Amino acid sequence: RRAARRVHRAVPHAVRAEGAGEALEGIADTAQNALAAAGLAGPLAGTRWVSPDSDAAFVAFDAGTVSGNGGCNDFTGSYETGEDGALTVGPLASTRKACEAEIMTAETAFLAALGSASAYSVEGDTMTLTDASGSQLIALSRAAQN
Repeated sequence: RRAARRVHRAVPHAVRAEGAGEALEGIADTAQNALAAAGLAGPLAGTRWVSPDSDAAFVAFDAGTVSGNGGCNDFTGSYETGEDGALTVGPLASTRKACEAEIMTAETAFLAALGSASAYSVEGDTMTLTDASGSQLIALSRAAQN
């Protein structure tokens, strides 16, 4: 009898838990829509791009957060997208490891390009960052999915 009562009591909880999962998915969708409306999520959210000039340099965009590695040091910061490919990145914070001079020079240029970007465009697997005058700062390649 006790076992029968336990099974009977457990079934309504399982049904309620299933409904809670659907409710949580709805909340997540609402939160993502709110971030998109605020310019904090959008076409870049969830993407990762690599520099063709470095084996280690990459940038990953999440909802409102940008992070990656400049070739030697890890970095993180914020970003916002706007209409017509508008992009604001930063400020960026990074670790302070020292690497070979050539790597540090490339990293400085990579981070400067990210911080100076005012627009982006994506064509196929290439994202191009441009400055306020429309000059290309850097072209990145879409990272392969794991």
